Amino acid sequence: MLIRLKVFPKSRKEELKELKSGKFELYIRAEAKRGEANLRVVEVMCEKFPNAKSIKIIKGQTTPNKHIEIMGVQDDLGI
Repeated sequence: MLIRLKVFPKSRKEELKELKSGKFELYIRAEAKRGEANLRVVEVMCEKFPNAKSIKIIKGQTTPNKHIEIMGVQDDLGI
C-alpha cells in the first residue's frame, strides 16, 4: 500500500488526518533536523499499522511531501 502524506514538524500535537483527496496530513512534534522528523513519521505509521511487515519512506526524504510504502497490510486504512 502506498500513502501520500504531508508532514508538519514541530507541531504542538501529533495527529494523522485523512483529507478528502485521499492524501494525509501528519502533525508531529519532532523537528526536521538530522532525520528526526522522518524517524518519527515511521514510528507513527508503525503505531497506526502494527501488523505491517515493513514501513519505509520511498520518496520525500528531504521534503514535507512524502510517499510511504506499507508492506503486509490490506488497503483498508481504518484510521
